[in-house]
Amino acid sequence: MTNATRWITLTFVGLLTAGLLLPAAAQPSPMQQVFVLNEIKPDLDRIGVIWTEQTPDHDEVIDNIHRATANADAELVVHYAEEVQDVAPGYRELRADHDVQVVWVFDERSAASEATAREYLIENTVQDGIPLLAPTEEWVGAGASLSIQNSAEGDVRILMNEQAAAATGVSIPDEYRSDTQHVSSR
Repeated sequence: MTNATRWITLTFVGLLTAGLLLPAAAQPSPMQQVFVLNEIKPDLDRIGVIWTEQTPDHDEVIDNIHRATANADAELVVHYAEEVQDVAPGYRELRADHDVQVVWVFDERSAASEATAREYLIENTVQDGIPLLAPTEEWVGAGASLSIQNSAEGDVRILMNEQAAAATGVSIPDEYRSDTQHVSSR
C-alpha cells in the first residue's frame, strides 16, 4: 500500500502577528501552526516539541512557540535533543511523563532531523497513535502525519500523509477537504 500526501491550502487573513515568524520562510509562524493544529485536533491540550537548545535564535523561537500555545490554551513541553541519542529518550519522556497529544519537530536544525532519529520518531509516533507535526514535506513523504508550510503564494498549506494520519487520528475538517490535492509519497 502506498502513502498519499495531501495538500490543503488555508489562507489566514490578519493572523500574522509581528515578531512571531520563524526564521525559515517556508514555515508559517508558530501562531499559524498552532491555529491549524487546533482546527485539526480541537481537544489539543499538550504539545511536545523536540529541538536543540544550541540553535542561535533559540530563545526568540521558543518564546514565540510558548506564546502561540498559551494563546491556544495548550501546554508546551520542550525536550532538548542535542545529540541523536537524546531523541528516543526525549520522545519516551514526552509520552510517558507528559502525555503529549502531538509531537512537533518544527525545523531541521535539530538532532531529531538526523535520519535515524527521524525514522525513530516517525515509526514510534505512528505505532503510538500520536500525530507528528514535521518540519518539511520530506518528513511527510517518509511517513510523518503532517507538516504545515507556506505556499509560494503565501497561503498556509497542510501536507498530510494519509496512512500516518489515519493511524494517528488526524482528520481534516470538512470545510478544508475541497482544497485537498493528492501527492504521491516518496
